[in-house]
Amino acid sequence: MNWNEGSEKYIKTSLMLGNLQSAVDCCFKCGRHTEALVIALMAGKDVLDSTVHNYLNQSSDPFIKGVLTKLYDKDYSHI
Repeated sequence: MNWNEGSEKYIKTSLMLGNLQSAVDCCFKCGRHTEALVIALMAGKDVLDSTVHNYLNQSSDPFIKGVLTKLYDKDYSHI
């Protein structure tokens, strides 16, 4: 992997400029969900919450949609 080309370069540049939201957005567009979540952890509660909801809403996995989303939203009665 070359972090000086393509989407990796954009993610790296966004991180170096301190634009964590932009880095998260780029990660999602590239299918790098793990990296997006890790960067969002560093960005603070608002970015983390929106990133987690984005991840949960985009998932097609029934377990994630049916269980993890409810757990994250603390909606225990519907699990």
